[in-house]
Amino acid sequence: MRIWITLAMLMAIVGSNAQTKYDISFPFDGHLRELIVSVPSTPPPAAGYPIVVMLHGTSGDKNIFYNAHGWKELGEQENFITVFPSALSWCFFDEGIQKQNTKFVCGELVEIVCPSDSADLISDVAFMKEIIHRLSDTLQVDPERVFVSGFSNGACMTHKLAMDAGDIFRAAGGTGGTYHENDSVTPVVRVPVWFMVGTLDDRFIVPPYTEIPFGGDSSLYYMNKVVNRTLVSLGLTTTYTTFETPLTRTFEFTECRPGESCTPYRMTIIKELDHRYPNGNNHNVDAPALFWDFFNNPPSVTTSTENPPWKDWAVRCTPNPSSDQILVDLGTVASPVQLTVIHASGAVLEHRVVNGPTITLEKNRLGSGMFFLQLESSTGTVTKKVIFE
Repeated sequence: MRIWITLAMLMAIVGSNAQTKYDISFPFDGHLRELIVSVPSTPPPAAGYPIVVMLHGTSGDKNIFYNAHGWKELGEQENFITVFPSALSWCFFDEGIQKQNTKFVCGELVEIVCPSDSADLISDVAFMKEIIHRLSDTLQVDPERVFVSGFSNGACMTHKLAMDAGDIFRAAGGTGGTYHENDSVTPVVRVPVWFMVGTLDDRFIVPPYTEIPFGGDSSLYYMNKVVNRTLVSLGLTTTYTTFETPLTRTFEFTECRPGESCTPYRMTIIKELDHRYPNGNNHNVDAPALFWDFFNNPPSVTTSTENPPWKDWAVRCTPNPSSDQILVDLGTVASPVQLTVIHASGAVLEHRVVNGPTITLEKNRLGSGMFFLQLESSTGTVTKKVIFE
């Protein structure tokens, strides 16, 4: 048992008229890990307390979002537990300058970590799972309503948890940080994801732009690498609907690729927001309230009840991974085939028509890394993942 809150504490929670804060630390994976757990004053619902884990950005700690942004207050109002973990401190390079600061271990850190720390990076996915396991061992928790949100580096980690820990976290939403290409995977369990970013967020502004476009579909094209990368992982097509307010423009993707079980994805551009987590006070957009509604009421997806026409495709990619060439055998699929090669970053590298039974991919043309192959013919569409080492 991973019990960390004593029976006496639990009885105090039940009898309390106020929200209860616990500063907790425990050894895990060779490090002392710290977090704050806030339990509402009211008894748990019949199915148990929902949980929201809130992850800070670079240089932050457990106190940052506990003391600001409204999550614990919303937890008291809606009767759910809020959890605020601290990241460990790592050496990394920021625009060529060596720094030492807190960061959660996701693709963003992996890309810039100092060589001295690269071999010591631990799994924050395992740490987050351990937190939920310990809470579930101690309190009455609803395992179907465990969610995660994050800001900046914490949002990068939020996306990683959505992809790597969908068996624990049932939905995810973050601002100011995105799904990193180093974290690109095909999830075993797909969950709904919502990503928000401000038009004035300097982490996403690339010259000659001075802000992220807001009107029309221009912001979607501006963010196409992030969007494409996420759509592939969540099993979605590029079909979308939009809805907007004077301050927000949201793109919603809910159409599954043929034969795939998908989950919804939203991307929202927030007008006049810089690199911060909007909470209704620092900006008129209230991210905690919006995410909480999304977590509990995700949009439905369009799925097919029929077997996909390409179900008998014996598409094989060998060798995979490869350090030179990969041969894609299309099996019995009818020609012609539309081939699209997408880098894990979301960049479309190649789009062409193939009329033969095989395709040869070359590392010297595509480079190293993970790639997604979209194969489309008159009989359907299939996606394969390949890796050049």
